[in-house]
Amino acid sequence: MFGLPTSFLIDREDRVRYGLTGTTEWDKGEAVTLIEGMPRQAEPLLPTTI
Repeated sequence: MFGLPTSFLIDREDRVRYGLTGTTEWDKGEAVTLIEGMPRQAEPLLPTTI
């Protein structure tokens, strides 16, 4: 069996805000900007039907 790493960012209301399949560096660049901006976003970035 082969699978790709999958990550999800979950907000304080337990909603999926962002999903990524594959590897990433969560402590650099756009990932940091995305994480820091999450509390200010009102609507989910992805549908919650996963």
